[in-house]
Amino acid sequence: MIQRPLSLLPHPASPLWPGVTLDAHVQRTGHGLRICYSLAAPPHLLQLPAPALPGFADQLWQHTCLEAFVAPADNPTYREFNFSPSGQYAEYHFRDERARVDASPSPSAPRLQWSSTNKGIELLAEVALSGIPHTQDLLVGLTTVLEDREGQLSHWALHHPKDRPDFHDRRGWTLRLPPHHPSHSC
Repeated sequence: MIQRPLSLLPHPASPLWPGVTLDAHVQRTGHGLRICYSLAAPPHLLQLPAPALPGFADQLWQHTCLEAFVAPADNPTYREFNFSPSGQYAEYHFRDERARVDASPSPSAPRLQWSSTNKGIELLAEVALSGIPHTQDLLVGLTTVLEDREGQLSHWALHHPKDRPDFHDRRGWTLRLPPHHPSHSC
């Protein structure tokens, strides 16, 4: 269990926006992960996608989108989850770095609860990790793409290992989660 908030940082090549902070908490559950994101930003700064029917949508990372990369610690396979403030999501399966298995919607959609605060937005995302044994350690990379009202993108993560944003680089997945234990809470 992670007690303290994890702070995501903008990539050094991204625009610097005063007053923007992004924190997260992660908890491993019996079936997957529970991720709590808290984004604070001046109300005039960010461009948020318009509400849409909840469901799978591709290329959400082209606009404001909260993300998570999840992999068994000892295996090159991984999953990418995208959560848009529009209410849409995506889940991609990879057999190796950037080698996507398919782009079809997952049979178990994530549970997303978006809320507005006086400082920004919050998201509680619960995702299933079917096919990943609950006895394995997980590597997790928390990432985000933010878009301002002029269309500039800023890339945020716990760690940026390259001189350009690359969320698929495992060296940026610095969070290691042990197997689930029922007594943990978010």
